[in-house]
Amino acid sequence: MIDYDGRVFQSAAAETAGAGGAGPIGHYHQRGDLVWAEFSGGRVRRGSLTGRCGPDGVLTLAYGQLLDDGEVVAGVCTSLPELLPDGRVRLREQWRRFDGSTGVSVIEETPREDRWRTTMQLMEGAGVYTAPDAGEPNHWIEHLRATDLSVGTYSIPKGGLDDQRPHLEDEIYVVRTGRATLVTDSGTAQVEPGSVVFVPAREKHQFVDITEDLTLVVVVAPPYKSREAS
Repeated sequence: MIDYDGRVFQSAAAETAGAGGAGPIGHYHQRGDLVWAEFSGGRVRRGSLTGRCGPDGVLTLAYGQLLDDGEVVAGVCTSLPELLPDGRVRLREQWRRFDGSTGVSVIEETPREDRWRTTMQLMEGAGVYTAPDAGEPNHWIEHLRATDLSVGTYSIPKGGLDDQRPHLEDEIYVVRTGRATLVTDSGTAQVEPGSVVFVPAREKHQFVDITEDLTLVVVVAPPYKSREAS
C-alpha cells in the first residue's frame, strides 16, 4: 500500500491556479487507513480533505475549500494513484461537488528538492493551537521543509494523548501554550509557555499530564521523516 504520509502534491488545474499559473499545494498525512491533508495556494485560500486509503492505494475522500473570491466549494472524490518512474505519485481525482457538478483533476507529487525553501518565509499559523479532528488525540501540521530542517505545530488538548513514537531526527520543542510533563529516556521535565526542550534522535519521549491545551512549535533536523526515506 502507498504511504501518503509526508507527501506533497500540487494541482495543475486551471480553475484553481493563481495569476502566475501555480496551483494549490497539499500536504498529506496518514495514520493507518486514515488520510488527511491541508492545501492552499493559487486561488485556494485554504482547503482540507479527510478520507480513507484502500489496500490498493485508492483514496476515498471528502473535501472543502475557500476560494479567493469567497466561494466555498465542497464535495467528495476518489483518487486513483499512479506510481511514476522516479518514485513519485500522481493522483487522478474523480470528483463530485455537492452542487452536482463532476469532473476529473490530476495532481502530482512534487520533487523533494522543490519543497525546500531557500528564501525568507513568515510561517503564518505556526504556534497556533488547532483542535484535533473528531476521534483524533492530537493535531500536527508542517509549515516549512528546508534542506536541513522542517518546522511544524503539534497541538494536544487538555487531558489528551501524545501518541508519537521516537523519530530518527533531532527535535526542538518550543512551548507556546499549555502545561505538561515531558517524560524521556534520559529524564523528566515540567514544561510551560516559553520552555524550549531538545530531544535527540531515537530517544523515547512523551508529553503527559497535560493540564491545559498544549501548543508546541517543533523544529526537526534533518527534516521530519527524511531519514526514513534514505
